[in-house]
Amino acid sequence: MRREESERPFYLHPPWNILFDPRMLERINPWKINIAFILLSFLEEMERRAIVDFRASGIALDSSATVYLLKSKLL
Repeated sequence: MRREESERPFYLHPPWNILFDPRMLERINPWKINIAFILLSFLEEMERRAIVDFRASGIALDSSATVYLLKSKLL
C-alpha cells in the first residue's frame, strides 16, 4: 500500500468509498449495493478505531438515502 493511501481516512477505502464518491454511485447498479451491510460495517469500524466523524457519517447517510431513492425509481 502506498503511503498516501494509508494516510487517507478508512472510509475512503472499499467497501465504504462507494458512499463518498458520487461518480461511483452513478456507474453502479443500485441493486448491487448492500447499504445495510456498508452502513453497519462503517459504524463498527468507527467504533473499533474510536473515531467519531459526524461529517463523514452525514455524508454516508445522505449517500445511502440517494441509493434507496435510485432503487425506488427503478421499481
